[in-house]
Amino acid sequence: MSELNVYHHELRPNEYAEFYLKDEADKVIAELKADYKEACDRLQTANLIKDEQLAATRHNKYKRCLAMAKWCESKVYHIRRTPLCDMDEHEYWQYENDFWQRWQNRWHELAKKLKEKAK
Repeated sequence: MSELNVYHHELRPNEYAEFYLKDEADKVIAELKADYKEACDRLQTANLIKDEQLAATRHNKYKRCLAMAKWCESKVYHIRRTPLCDMDEHEYWQYENDFWQRWQNRWHELAKKLKEKAK
């Protein structure tokens, strides 16, 4: 960017007014406007890229939550039939079933929140 030359005009003895030539000032203003427009374009491009990356990340998280919910659902159907503690078999099965159902619901809720944000 070019610097503006300051010109002086004597109004009265020992009193000066400073001014710039219109042509020089217009050139500097045009340069500044061009730089500003270029910066705005770069910022808009960067924001579009960021939005695309956020959408892709959100989609990946959504898919991961659905996969975890499906995994929890599969665990419900493949619970060990022999308890590992002092519970009787029915109590143990109910405890495990409730545990995996609860986690499945949590993963589904998380997936729902991520899907809503994507819209």
